[in-house]
Amino acid sequence: MKIQESAENYLETILVLSQKQPFVRSIDVATELGFSKASVSVAMKNLKENGYVQTDASGHLSLTETGLEIAEMIYERHTLISDWLTKLGVSRETASEDACRMEHVISAESFQAIKNHIRKATVPDTEKIQEVIERADDADQKHIDWTAVWAVKYPVLASYPKEVRTADYEAALAALLKQLQSDYGYSSLDACLVLKDILGHMWSPDRNS
Repeated sequence: MKIQESAENYLETILVLSQKQPFVRSIDVATELGFSKASVSVAMKNLKENGYVQTDASGHLSLTETGLEIAEMIYERHTLISDWLTKLGVSRETASEDACRMEHVISAESFQAIKNHIRKATVPDTEKIQEVIERADDADQKHIDWTAVWAVKYPVLASYPKEVRTADYEAALAALLKQLQSDYGYSSLDACLVLKDILGHMWSPDRNS
């Protein structure tokens, strides 16, 4: 379903604001986008007439099923393209600005192709993971800590159980992370994803029994 770019921006903004606050008003949208309240009021009137937005007795805005479908599509494009550009070395501000433009004009086919490429690029190679696990076993590094990763801001590993954090093994963790990058060619982020799987395997009940 194709609608004007400005309408897509409004719908996306309502979606984003609804994730941050309990309700969304026209003034919230105007403040977020830097538009006048009068301009937003006209836009909201048009969106309601076309079945994308609805309001309750208090004037709070919400998306209809159709409006939500469009908003989620645009938001997914924005976040994926912005994150992708950032990983390629583009500054976060520029990546977000470029994503704001690209999200409206890119075709569904091209976006899906980019999405598939990104997913493929970030899926760890299971054979490489197993090889690193075996090397770690040989070096008697089953109890490897990952707190050193936090020191260099790798929040992707923050979901690991607290009992894994033993400061005595920071050096071993740092060495393994470096090995993933130098020996196997992983980027920093991908190395962390692989390392997460490695640690999960090392600390599984079957391996520690």
